[in-house]
Amino acid sequence: MTSHDNATLIEIHCPRICGRMFLVDETQNPTGSLKGRVAAYMINRAEQRGLLSSGHTIVDCTSGNNGIAIAYESMLRGYKCITVVSQDIDESKAMQMRKFGASVVMVKTPPGIDATSLMVLLRAEAESIRRGRQDVHFLNQADNPDNADAYSELGESIASQINHIRLFVGIVGTGGSLCGIGRSVCKLQPTCEVVAACSDGETLFDHRKLTLLNLVRLFRPSPLVPKNIDYSTISFHRTVTLKQAVATCRVLNRHGIAIGLLSSSALYAALVLLHECPTNNGAAVSILGDSNKYVCETVCDDAWVKRVGLLDLDIEDRLEYWTDLDA
Repeated sequence: MTSHDNATLIEIHCPRICGRMFLVDETQNPTGSLKGRVAAYMINRAEQRGLLSSGHTIVDCTSGNNGIAIAYESMLRGYKCITVVSQDIDESKAMQMRKFGASVVMVKTPPGIDATSLMVLLRAEAESIRRGRQDVHFLNQADNPDNADAYSELGESIASQINHIRLFVGIVGTGGSLCGIGRSVCKLQPTCEVVAACSDGETLFDHRKLTLLNLVRLFRPSPLVPKNIDYSTISFHRTVTLKQAVATCRVLNRHGIAIGLLSSSALYAALVLLHECPTNNGAAVSILGDSNKYVCETVCDDAWVKRVGLLDLDIEDRLEYWTDLDA
């Protein structure tokens, strides 16, 4: 593992895979995730436009990390904060939001709901809180272009520090980091491909399948998809199973890289792509966007992983074989 001059880049040595692999460390901030960057930016822009001022309340829907960052930023600036989350959220993340002074509204969600439908439910609840109130500002990270714009500077920094980026691989989420960073990198390095790492059951790319219904719809995505997901920026997507993400998270933490589950998913997709398309020409880049703070007692615990049936030693052995994390 090699840390570079500005301490934001970590090179993952892959002696048995052709190509270089970099992680961009975005966890070194008070909330421990890359969402600290976007929360501050969106609130700054809202203040500059006169949409936020003393006495106002900030509301947004979140799966966790963005809500923590917004709650923290609101606390610093003296705003009230309301975060709208699924009832299935990791309780430790909800507790962290409350610690920063946020009111957490939990929305009942049906089992097995896909990410797009979940976001629609949460957005509807956030809108209902804002409706008719002049003192409440809905940040709306899913559709707010400031979300993606917040990552432009980071993308430019990555492209200026790493020569010939072949692949930029990120999780989809609301599209902000994936498309914001991807656009900036591709502007400076046009041959780079932007790859979305998706979880099992994700429907965001179903419109690209060759089906009769998609032909009739001219392969257009659902209008319910977050507006920050810019399909023109995304070259293709890869599905990563929960077991693959868990195995990656466990292996890296075992070697001292404090990575969370979301970032592990993107890293696994990047390593597989390097393995499948070997070439010494070019690098793959992913973001270390969430730390291990919320997985130490679960994913990193052998007994817990065995109990819930997520232990896969074959995947862990494969990752150990591909990488030299102690280099």
